[in-house]
Amino acid sequence: MFKAIKIFLACLTSAERRRLLVFAAVAALTATLELSSLLAIYPLVLLGIHEAPTQGPIVSIPHWFGFEDTQNIGLFWAYIMLGTVLLSFAARALTTWIQFTFAESLRHTLSTRVFRTYLCRPYAFLLRKNTSELTSAILSEVDLIVTQTAVGLFQAVAALSVLVATAGMLIIAAPTATLLVILVAAGFYCGIYLIMSKLVAKNDVARFGANRRRHLVINESFALLREIKIRGLENVQVAAYSPHAKVMSKALARHSLISHLPRIMIETLLFGSAALFMLVFYVKSDDLSVDFADLLPTVSLMIASTVRMLPAAQTVYRVLNGVRGSLVGLSVLHEALQHEPQQAARPLLQPLTLKQSIVFDAVTFIHEGSVRPSVQNCSFVVRKGEIIGIKGATGSGKSTVVDLVMGLLEPTSGHITIDGATLTQDRRVHWQRNVGFVAQDVVLSDDTVLRNIAFGVPDELIDLDRAREVARIACISEMIEQLPQGYDASVGQGGVALSGGQRQRLSIARALYHDPEVIIFDEATSALDIETERRVLDQIRTTAKSKTMIMVAHRLDTLKSCDMIITIKDGTIMPQNTR
Repeated sequence: MFKAIKIFLACLTSAERRRLLVFAAVAALTATLELSSLLAIYPLVLLGIHEAPTQGPIVSIPHWFGFEDTQNIGLFWAYIMLGTVLLSFAARALTTWIQFTFAESLRHTLSTRVFRTYLCRPYAFLLRKNTSELTSAILSEVDLIVTQTAVGLFQAVAALSVLVATAGMLIIAAPTATLLVILVAAGFYCGIYLIMSKLVAKNDVARFGANRRRHLVINESFALLREIKIRGLENVQVAAYSPHAKVMSKALARHSLISHLPRIMIETLLFGSAALFMLVFYVKSDDLSVDFADLLPTVSLMIASTVRMLPAAQTVYRVLNGVRGSLVGLSVLHEALQHEPQQAARPLLQPLTLKQSIVFDAVTFIHEGSVRPSVQNCSFVVRKGEIIGIKGATGSGKSTVVDLVMGLLEPTSGHITIDGATLTQDRRVHWQRNVGFVAQDVVLSDDTVLRNIAFGVPDELIDLDRAREVARIACISEMIEQLPQGYDASVGQGGVALSGGQRQRLSIARALYHDPEVIIFDEATSALDIETERRVLDQIRTTAKSKTMIMVAHRLDTLKSCDMIITIKDGTIMPQNTR
């Protein structure tokens, strides 16, 4: 439990930790203030039994304010009780507002920080991760941690304050009975917590794994929607999802049971003991020298205090279980935030201009966890303004070479140089600002045509004329202008409103929008017919004569006009390259 709290605090910024400390102190003061209404019960009950008390604070305090007779003294304490109840209500309302405002603010900042951290991780790291694992951490685990840990710690601090203050008050009124109740309740809750801690940890692992697998099945199902529909696999996917959802629901149910069952047990124990005490006192009252009326104020105070303490004790226990049950998710988030970038992701940088050439010098790349190189001892030169073709069988290493050119991957050995300077980490981000990329599998955002072309550019900075120009170059402007809303038309999720060829041409326009010097086409025209492909490529060559282009393709017709064709086989460049 303490480990989980330590990890949670480590996930917060220093400002968030300070705010948490201040808000926890406010919650403690508010909870202590609530107990003042309990204190007013004692004198009211006492005044109801003794007609005219003559000494003690019950009489002396009202005397300070001019309340003399018994009726006015009772009225004084009634006012005090009403005032403290109203004051505690206002304080509780304020504390609740602070608590949930902080929690929702933390939900926003924590999920944003984790999302930003994942996006800024190296491309090679993201290739090894399943997107369902990342989305589960960013959304589900952050939500759970905020609910069970952040909000829970607020509630635990307030509950502990109630327990300490109430126990202190009762010890003054009835020390022996209070200490006995505290020992029984504390021993009970500590015993239950220790017994259940391993089950809580095991349950947390089951919940975390099931939640991640739920995300995986859902993501894959919507990605494979066409295959599922044509083969009627809806029930198969639902059957794949259902066991993981069932495991998670059972894990959550077990967690709720573990958290709430002790309260039922302790209430039965304490109130049963109180009933037994009252019964024995009633039966043996003739043999006892104590008048029950003399005990009634203390008994009333203890009953009222116990009613207030039990929920507080239960809250502390529930929060401790919740924090312990968040350990797996907390560990995942903490590990992610260890790599949090210290500055804004991908700040505005000046592009690294290509003046002479891109040189691969004996470049080898091996994916982590693999023993076989994807690219081995690869050497070639791309001169500024050239059109380079890359061909090879599927899995030969073409896309890896492209990723290396773009600086997304770092060579395991060898060097990549731009104009004679090695493409280091510091230079890589500048280089990427000068590269345009068009993939075979186009991914479009569920937005307008214009925002997809100018992807990542704020609305107020989008250049509509530039968007129209690159759409014309990509031979898609005529189609866009025929749409009822033109450039403001929505393309649907993943570009579902467009054909495969239209999506590719829109992706080409997007790559050209920022006017990069180097443009890379990775099977980017595979969905186009030969005539459309020829028109698009001719437009690009005519409009951008000084640009350097690298084209990966299976169709030889696509590579006919290339200045050099590189053939890759099993990650190795074959000697029959032509320039």
